[in-house]
Amino acid sequence: MDPILIVLLFAVVAFAAALYYLYIVRGWYDWAHRGRASFVVLMGVLVPVLAITLWQQHDARDELAAHDIVIHPELGSSVGIATGSIVSGTHWAFRFEGGRPALLDYYREPRHRPGWLIAEDNDVFLILRRENQRLMISASDNTAIFQLSRATSQTL
Repeated sequence: MDPILIVLLFAVVAFAAALYYLYIVRGWYDWAHRGRASFVVLMGVLVPVLAITLWQQHDARDELAAHDIVIHPELGSSVGIATGSIVSGTHWAFRFEGGRPALLDYYREPRHRPGWLIAEDNDVFLILRRENQRLMISASDNTAIFQLSRATSQTL
């Protein structure tokens, strides 16, 4: 999970608690309607969005491992939120300080990707395929990216 989002979640909850106390319990009536509205927005919108994001980040490693991909030992916490669907392509992003060559070399080993075959291999990314699935693995300076999609006849 992204530590910044955890801090932001606690900050939003603390701010909402302060608004609740000042405008609802204590009764600052001059701005009470604005305080109540802010409280509702914070607790009704921001807190659920942050909580859902953190929950999906928490499950990102398990989701990737469910597709028979051995998680790289240096793969850090999930960044952002998994997006898309299997048809359009699900994306996972993780913190990774090891660099692109280390990540690609790790997944070139068959034991780290049981059941997956290498469809394309170069210095920038690695494309694996299995049955009707296609997995692209790449990395930038400090982020590892995995994209899982349904393989079409053109991508096989």
